[in-house]
Amino acid sequence: MTQRPFPESPFPLLPLRSGVLLPEGGLTLTVGRPRSLALIEGLKSGSLFGVVTQRDPKVEEPVPADFHAVGTIARLSQIVRVPGSDALRITVEGLGRFAVDRVTSYEPFLQVEGAQLADERGADKEAKVLAEELESALREQGPRSSQIEDALRFVDRPGAFADRVAGLLGLETSAALEVLVTLDVQERVRKVLGFVFEQRELSELRQKIGEDVRREIGKNQREHLLREQLRAIRRELGDDKADEASKLRDKLDKAGLSDEAREVVERELSRLEGTGGQGAEATVIKTYLEWIAALPWSARAPVN
Repeated sequence: MTQRPFPESPFPLLPLRSGVLLPEGGLTLTVGRPRSLALIEGLKSGSLFGVVTQRDPKVEEPVPADFHAVGTIARLSQIVRVPGSDALRITVEGLGRFAVDRVTSYEPFLQVEGAQLADERGADKEAKVLAEELESALREQGPRSSQIEDALRFVDRPGAFADRVAGLLGLETSAALEVLVTLDVQERVRKVLGFVFEQRELSELRQKIGEDVRREIGKNQREHLLREQLRAIRRELGDDKADEASKLRDKLDKAGLSDEAREVVERELSRLEGTGGQGAEATVIKTYLEWIAALPWSARAPVN
C-alpha cells in the first residue's frame, strides 16, 4: 500500500461547519472565521493540515467536543480571495485518515496532535471481489462522467476506490461520515455499494414519476385540445345544444370534484355528448350534472 504524506505533530486543524472531505477526494471551501483565516493565511500551496467536520454547524469556535475525532489530512491546492470580503476560497485534496489525540493550542488557530489511521483488510480477496461488484454497479448505470471513469482506475485498490466513489456521490454529511470512520475496507466498500444502489433506485423512481406526470399532462392537454376543436366545430355548425355540454364540462372542471365523482361525471358527459344534447335522456343527464356541479366539493364539515 502506498504511504500517504502525514504532517508532523502538532499540525493545523480546520473544522468544517458541514460536509466531509474524504481521502482520494477534493473540496472547494469558503473560509471566513478568524481562526480559519489565520490558519489558511499561514499556509502555502502544497501545505498539509487536518480537516474535521463539526457536530453542530452553528458553533463558531469549536472545541474537541464540537467536532468528530476522525478526520482527513488535506493538501492545500489553491487559495483565492473572495471579492468584496475577507473570506478565502480554497481547494483541498484529501490524502488519508487520522484521529485527533489532543488539541495543543487554540490561538491563532487550532493545532492538534494526531495519529494516522490505516486501512484494515484491504488486501483480502473479499475486498477485491466487493470492489469488482462496485465497479460493475457503476458500469451498469449507463453513461458515466469523466470523474467516475477516473475512479474506475482505482478498482485494484478497494479502500481508495470506495473513498473515491463515495466522494462523487454527493452524500449527506452523515453518510459521508459513515464512510470516513470505517477503517475496515470490506465494510467500507459494502457501504458505498449500498449508497450506489440506493441512488440508482431513487433515480429510477424519479424517472418513473416524471414519465407518469408527463404522460398525464400530455393526456390532459390532448383532451383539452380535442374539446376546444369540437367546441369550435359545433359553433360553426350552430349546434347550441352541444355547446351547452361543453359549458357544463367547464363548470364541472372548476368544481373540485373527488376522483370518484370525476369518474362518474366523465361517463355521464360522454353519454350527454353522444345524445347531441337532444331528447329526454339529455335533459335528465344535464339536470344530474348541474346538481353535481352545484355541490360544495371544496367545503369540509367541522370536526367535533
